[in-house]
Amino acid sequence: MNSCKIRNLHIAALASFFLCSAAAGFAAAVNQLDLSSPLSMCLGKDAVDAKSILQNSLERIHGIKAYSLETVLTTYSDKGLVVETGNLYFKSPNLLRFEVLKAGSRSGSVLVREADGKIEGTMGGFLKGLKVSFSPASKLLKSANGFSILDSDLETLLSRLYKNSNPQMNCLALKSPEIVELLESDGDVAERVVFDSEQDIPSQWSIFRAKKLFSVLKLSNLKTRPELTDEFFSLGSRSSAKSLDEESPPSVLLSLLKNPRLKPDLSLFQSLQMELQAISNALSTLERVKKESKVAFAEEACDFASRATVLNSTLKIESALTLMEPFGLTLQYMSEAKPQSAEWSKSWTAALQALNESVDELIEECQLEYPNFEKIEKERVKIAALLLELKNTLQKAEALL
Repeated sequence: MNSCKIRNLHIAALASFFLCSAAAGFAAAVNQLDLSSPLSMCLGKDAVDAKSILQNSLERIHGIKAYSLETVLTTYSDKGLVVETGNLYFKSPNLLRFEVLKAGSRSGSVLVREADGKIEGTMGGFLKGLKVSFSPASKLLKSANGFSILDSDLETLLSRLYKNSNPQMNCLALKSPEIVELLESDGDVAERVVFDSEQDIPSQWSIFRAKKLFSVLKLSNLKTRPELTDEFFSLGSRSSAKSLDEESPPSVLLSLLKNPRLKPDLSLFQSLQMELQAISNALSTLERVKKESKVAFAEEACDFASRATVLNSTLKIESALTLMEPFGLTLQYMSEAKPQSAEWSKSWTAALQALNESVDELIEECQLEYPNFEKIEKERVKIAALLLELKNTLQKAEALL
């Protein structure tokens, strides 16, 4: 072996040594810190403004057109410790796939946001394999810490932190190890992010509530994945739930989601009536399941098809409620000219809140090994009564046009 080759081998060995030493040093430095403490590690030390660090990381992530990473989310909830693990895949501009490895009844489920923006999934647990469609705000998309899986890609996570680093929420950083903290007005930590010094991306994200550690998200094994195709972010044929969603949401309701101050017109009321009818149709489906399936409503058993129908109908109701929610604010704004609409706003909002609580109950029952179908029927009856309240409120408001 000539001297040139020997020298190159020495250089490679030294480079490898220093990289390993740097990584080991970073890990050791982080391990020595108490990352579970709400007390700031940055305040009063050699801290710098975190915006430049966040901006650099955002630019780095924005340059990765497709990637995968492993996630472990630990949430310290009132019900106890909850650990959720999964694999996330992302492709620019907004394609996402999340495979749930461990998350209680959702273990084994898969979620995708397709190229056209549609959100599809296959359920896990006792509904394993069932294909469903979701509205963006669906409860089934929430992790134990309340954040949506749809917002778990790196750019969205960091963009939210960057946006929150405003005069009301001080955002500081340490450079070694690289840590960013979002601080409350009293100086305690609201969020703490530890960055991987080599890849310049978050490796651990801690959230605090009431001066206590609430959740910790660990991100690891980032890989660039240029081979990922759009088809990978699709579940193939549209789910059976699509038969309930033959049309896209009316554009006027999508506009209302963005701006509840829109002046009500006939098209708005017609669109709201369509969503109320969609809920009524879903309730009819639930009632039909009860009549046609004796097995489904027995305490000791539940057939897959009936359980699937209940869930799909519930998700249809949930989607309609999401579209109708901003109308409560619209009614409030109307009260500036029409004082009586202030009371209608309260009624609309209260009814929607109660309806969402019923939806939560239905979704939870569908995922149990032995759903309580008497409870499901009770919620169906409650939703039907609340639906009448919404219809009455809408008729009163429409009469003002």
